[in-house]
Parts: sequence; C-alpha cells; structure tokens
Amino acid sequence: KCLPSVLLMLNATIPNELRWRSPKTRGLAESPRPSLSLCLAIVGMILESANEATRYFLNLRDEDSCLPYWFSIDDQTRLALSILSIHGKFVLLQEPEVRSWALEKLKGEVHSSVD
Repeated sequence: KCLPSVLLMLNATIPNELRWRSPKTRGLAESPRPSLSLCLAIVGMILESANEATRYFLNLRDEDSCLPYWFSIDDQTRLALSILSIHGKFVLLQEPEVRSWALEKLKGEVHSSVD
C-alpha cells in the first residue's frame, strides 16, 4: 500500500543511485558515479518487494528530465538491470519498454555482425 510513496521518496532522495549516474556537478570537481552493485541492490530490493513493484518502479519520473525511469538511464544501466534476476525471473524484461529495448539491441547486434 505504501510502495508508491516509498518509491517517490527514494526517487527524490537518491535519484543517482537508482539510475547509476554521476551526480550533477557543482563547481569544477566531478562527483564519481555510485557503484553499480549499490544500484543493483537497491533496485533488486524494490522489485522483490511486491508483484506490482516493477510497474511502479518503471513509472518513476526523473525530476530533471521528466522522463520515465527506463528512458532516464543509459544503455549500460539498462543492460545491467534487464538481466537482474528476481526469484529466477528477469522481471524487467517482462515489461514492454524493456523488452522493446532488448529486441532493438539484439537486432542491432545481428545486423552489425552480418555487415
């Protein structure tokens, strides 16, 4: 019942950790990217929490770009998350936007190996 509220709080407080990206820079020094294992652990806990968690999670919007979660992350992060196994299932690959991205990547790889 409280999952949507918790996800909104996480999205507001740790958006970079959820998306495995470097924080916005302030000044001249660049901040390092959070660890991938931290991102995978957080997302894994979210996705394990409830059956509907995957859809709630993918519906999160990035506060800077206003893009839905899947479209607010880079391809390296997408790849890592798409093969994240929850109880032996790749739950993100069951969602249309993730499956579509994976199929496009596979088609691109097949076409590039043929050329």
